[in-house]
Amino acid sequence: MSERKFRFVSPGIFVNEIDNSQLPNQLPDVGPVIIGRSERGPGLVPRRVESPSEFVELYGNPIPGRRGGDVWRDGNYVGPTYGAYAAMGYLRAGVGPVTYVRLVGEQASDVTTGGEAGWSTIDSSLSIATTPNVAISSNAGAYGLFIANSSSATKTYVEGAAAGGSNFRGDGGNFYLAAVWHMNSGCSIALSGAIATASCNFSADTGHAHTAAAGLPIGNVDAGLTFKAIIDDGSETYSTTFDFDKNSSKYIRKVFNTNPQLGNSNHTETSALNNMEDKYWLGQTYDRFIADNITKSSVNDVMGAIVSLQLGGSTTSSDNFSYMKKGFRDPETGWVFSQDTTTAYSGFEASVRTQKLFKFIGLNHGQWASKNLKISIKDIKTSTNELDPYGTFTVLVRMASDSDNAPDIVEQFTNCNLNPASENYVAKKIGDRYFSWLEGEKRLRLYGEYDNQSNYIRVEMNESVAAGATDATLLPFGFYGPVKPKDYSIFHGLARPGDAVAAGEMAFKSGSTTGASAEAYSSWFGVGRTEGTAGLTIPKTLSTGDDEYGSVAQVTARGGGDYIIAMSGGVGVDGFMGFTTASIKYPSLPLRISASDGGLSNIKNAYFGIDTGITRGSTRHDPGYIEYLRPMPGTSHIFTPGTDSSANVAGALDYSFIFTLDDVSGSTGVYVSGSRAGGYSLSARKNSFTGTLDAGFNRFTMPLFGGHDGLDITEQEPFSNKAISGTDERANYELYTIKRAINTISDPEFVEANILSVPGVTNTTIPDQLIAGAENRADALAVIDIENVYTPKTETTESYVNRLGTVKTAVDALRARRINSSYACTYYPWVQIRDNISSAALWVPPSVVAIGTFASSEAKAELWFAPAGFSRGGLSDGSAGWPVLSTTERLRREDRDDLYSANINPIASFPSEGIVIFGQKTLQVTPSALDRINVRRLLVFLKKRISRIASGILFDQNVRTTWTRFKGEADKFLGSVQARLGLTEFRVVLDETTTTPDLVDRNILYAKIYLKPARSIEFIAIDFVITKTGASFDD
Repeated sequence: MSERKFRFVSPGIFVNEIDNSQLPNQLPDVGPVIIGRSERGPGLVPRRVESPSEFVELYGNPIPGRRGGDVWRDGNYVGPTYGAYAAMGYLRAGVGPVTYVRLVGEQASDVTTGGEAGWSTIDSSLSIATTPNVAISSNAGAYGLFIANSSSATKTYVEGAAAGGSNFRGDGGNFYLAAVWHMNSGCSIALSGAIATASCNFSADTGHAHTAAAGLPIGNVDAGLTFKAIIDDGSETYSTTFDFDKNSSKYIRKVFNTNPQLGNSNHTETSALNNMEDKYWLGQTYDRFIADNITKSSVNDVMGAIVSLQLGGSTTSSDNFSYMKKGFRDPETGWVFSQDTTTAYSGFEASVRTQKLFKFIGLNHGQWASKNLKISIKDIKTSTNELDPYGTFTVLVRMASDSDNAPDIVEQFTNCNLNPASENYVAKKIGDRYFSWLEGEKRLRLYGEYDNQSNYIRVEMNESVAAGATDATLLPFGFYGPVKPKDYSIFHGLARPGDAVAAGEMAFKSGSTTGASAEAYSSWFGVGRTEGTAGLTIPKTLSTGDDEYGSVAQVTARGGGDYIIAMSGGVGVDGFMGFTTASIKYPSLPLRISASDGGLSNIKNAYFGIDTGITRGSTRHDPGYIEYLRPMPGTSHIFTPGTDSSANVAGALDYSFIFTLDDVSGSTGVYVSGSRAGGYSLSARKNSFTGTLDAGFNRFTMPLFGGHDGLDITEQEPFSNKAISGTDERANYELYTIKRAINTISDPEFVEANILSVPGVTNTTIPDQLIAGAENRADALAVIDIENVYTPKTETTESYVNRLGTVKTAVDALRARRINSSYACTYYPWVQIRDNISSAALWVPPSVVAIGTFASSEAKAELWFAPAGFSRGGLSDGSAGWPVLSTTERLRREDRDDLYSANINPIASFPSEGIVIFGQKTLQVTPSALDRINVRRLLVFLKKRISRIASGILFDQNVRTTWTRFKGEADKFLGSVQARLGLTEFRVVLDETTTTPDLVDRNILYAKIYLKPARSIEFIAIDFVITKTGASFDD
């Protein structure tokens, strides 16, 4: 022991413990990088996972595909996730980790028209100012159904009276957005029923009964919010009644198509569909919003109007509600803000008298996080320590489908505070780091100060809070709700000829069908145009049978910043002209009203804020929850009203609500917005925010909104080989996204890997870049799939037989590419596996089973043993990690010969042995030891390990002692590989012949390592010699 560790002053016995039994740090394992889709998980950011359970927790189970249904709401479970199957197959062997890169939709920063990520049903060149119109072929985009209680929703004007005069009838009321249809080009939707009369009723009289109308208030045709709709494309129609009762056979999501993929002729045989399912899909339905606000249910007791949905009075297609062409974006919560620290409750507005503190942002999970997660803050406490004024709180990540009665907590961060110097600072407890893509450098850059402790969210702090410049007693007390279109008042009607709509007004173009010569046409609906902006040019009103009217009437803007709509059109026959006044209400998430909602055993366990139940007080989750959280239309992502750069939508958006615990009142806990300003909330009555906390109401829940995956939702396989076209990344988001993913993992100092693969992508541009990436890294083998082997059903309407390739077409196509690389390999043909999680059978590309076999072969022997043959390549025996059932083609010996001659590894079927990987060549044409997979994988392994040994002497003295140390470690390592049958011989040379004095002067150490890799047996030749009876074997 070293006496310097002790302090000797007075006599005594000194004892110390020295632990030399500590195990050395294990070198981290290296595994494949796999790029592909998954149910969820971090998008376009490499993430290392160590086990199947960890993969499922982060990325979800692999999707076998072929599950249709309500694709709009449930997501894409139609296209198989090949990458996820490859990752799980490898992980099941237990030999090492997988780094997974989930594909989501992104676009180039200088994207060109047609290359945008996302989806749209409306052509980007379409001008909404002239469409929709009488020509059905010009219609496209989003159409919304607005519903109102008829007895309170309308105010009717009789012809001859001045606007605002005494001839108005009715009270005025609210129209609530209930549903949105997304119409493909050349298709329209209208309601059919009775239209309002001058007395503000509905009638089936001649002249007031319309076979179809868009933009006009139409009555419900049956009790229970039942309406009749007609979809028309000019050549055929689909007519149906529908309602909003989930238990009804006429429920709106049962009678309308909810699968956006059915209109895509790339993979759907549209001629086989019924009810015009290829012309449109039903998107958002707001069942609870309607149930909470529409109380009438008798026939003609409710009115509905279908109108085109356009954001901000804009005339550009990109502001249509069916335009979602933009890249991936993580969801966010609104800003979390503080309590009102003043005692002056009068005139309280949370947006004015509180301090923004922080907000939560998803960690690359996109729309999945919006749909499945919510954030709660609980146990909000003031400080009890005179020396530390900062209070504390707990942050929960919860499943959105849970209830306050039984919270399903995904992650929990306790004892958080707002003190930047504390270990419990909320940004430090949860993490604030994120990656951002640097387009010019083709790499990810990490930002933020604190490592992420959460798998799902990060924190963004207000700069003043992060600088410690705010009041230390501030606590999280409320949040801003999701962004939505602004509610506004309307004035519309069946107008006389008049002037154009003036500045500051809204325009509503509408029409109806009546009479034998009538033309059916839809409507144009401007949303949220601000006062004082330039007026709109409204197209001339078209003929509606018996009557023809000119352009819309002049309508004077109302005071108070209300929004105005002028509507033109005619009902014909009697020349009646009426006006309707009301307010347009866009959906917002409901909030918990009372702490007793849901029947909690202790009301103090109630989380105020959003209510995700199917009805008020219900513990059942609302399946339409996600509809309130979808991103706003347009080319950019908007999380704060007024932040969009487009002048078209300026002023068109608003917060759904601004929630604060300062508005909780009563000892039993009742939330009433404005109660603090009214002087009767708990904090107002006590003249302190502590009144709310002392009553035990110290928790609230908020949503994550605006998540967007950036994918084309009309595609069953968003990254299909048909979709990946050309070489210009600006013109094709699918191509750009995958190339960006490959660029992300191209740096071996950023991501370690020994295998690279993008399973199922055969478009030559992608495998070629993958091979180039493997060669540049020089430490990984690219496992690629080749074209002309098999076309999945997700990419074509052809029959199974016509989707099969042949050995000849595959060989010819590969040879034409002239690949000569030992850093790549490929297999033939596709195989069918059994997903033993879902019990589904599915076809997968051969790369999936090859990667799984690499792992199982390593588990059985070593990675330098050939991952092929009956002992290690037996797919029927489970070597791939998934049971393999069959192949798309049973290979004959001649087929295997042709494939192997072209360096394509056959997957063969034998009567007794089953399905087997029967080759292990790389794509190197030049004969050498490296034209075999086992040798290439051996060299990858050796180079990585020797490099790690070398890193241990980096910056040491360049002298013989250091050389000896390096050589000794290298000899020991290579000797162990030789003992395990990876090498037959080796030699390490490091002396003055390699590291010459000149190199020493230039700070260079140079060594040579000579290797003789062990070769595998691929051909066995045995002569059976039959001898005479008297012959001696010794002879």
